[in-house]
Amino acid sequence: MLPRRPSGALEKSETASVEQNTTKRARVDWGDDNDDDWGEREVGLLESLGGSGRLYEILTCVRRLRTKFQATCPHFVSRTLVYDALVGGGEAADDNEDDEDAGGLGETPGDPHVLSATDVDIGLEELKRKKVLMALYLPGVGDVALIETDEYREIVRRLKPRTPKRLNAPDSLRLAIEFFQESIVGTHPGPTFQMPKGGGRGGGSGGTSTDHLDVLVKHDLLLRMPAGKNAPNVDVFAFKVPGSGQVVKSCVDGRLELVSRIKRKRHQEMLVSKIRKEIKLRKSTLGIDWHIADLIGSGLVNVVPTTVGSLLRLIAHE
Repeated sequence: MLPRRPSGALEKSETASVEQNTTKRARVDWGDDNDDDWGEREVGLLESLGGSGRLYEILTCVRRLRTKFQATCPHFVSRTLVYDALVGGGEAADDNEDDEDAGGLGETPGDPHVLSATDVDIGLEELKRKKVLMALYLPGVGDVALIETDEYREIVRRLKPRTPKRLNAPDSLRLAIEFFQESIVGTHPGPTFQMPKGGGRGGGSGGTSTDHLDVLVKHDLLLRMPAGKNAPNVDVFAFKVPGSGQVVKSCVDGRLELVSRIKRKRHQEMLVSKIRKEIKLRKSTLGIDWHIADLIGSGLVNVVPTTVGSLLRLIAHE
């Protein structure tokens, strides 16, 4: 049984429990040591991560998944997909004759580099601390999306005003972006951050932090979140990618639709090959492979090997 995806970074006290419940392991492709291009590019990446093989594996996985799903989700991947690839082993890939990477990275021959759910959680938190990755808020699915910090900075830099020039929108947005890049991005790795109500001066950008954050909310870069009764004096914001509303909606609606279709089966289970052939999701633009990997990585299904391919069996939750 795959472990349920934790809602955030694991506490030390939780580590032993997750280790005991982790039964699926993955082999991660380190590439061909005889490939000169791999040697120059990947060794440089490994060195930039302090020589950590675990961080290298996780970041490489995020990049491969982003490339794979770029047509439908151009900027980020959900954390559940990383779980499927590195913890679940991308078992669904074995059932797709046309695409060996269909359900995740799959298993690769050679020396296996084993990662557990705990390894992935700790590694993602470390990549966020190193300002390599950021987490974005995915409402409705209890998960986060992952994006490289440099890419997010570029998205912020290219943001265009949404109001007429006569309202001084270009200047207010420029100042807000300067404040955001200097004081928020990299300092707060996401998916949310807090600021004191009323704010202070907006650093070297002028204005107040509240003014700048309001501008960024209006431009769909931030989402204002409820602070809760225990934090009456702070404002809470979640990071977003502008224009990603349809993708986020697809994450939620596609998961619910696929679970509903599997639930209709007699034993609430279905072969991966039949899911691909028979189910056409009406409420998602992400494609069936994304949602197969999402179900596995989220711990909503068990992956059962059979003589005719992998089978997804819904896990009963109270």
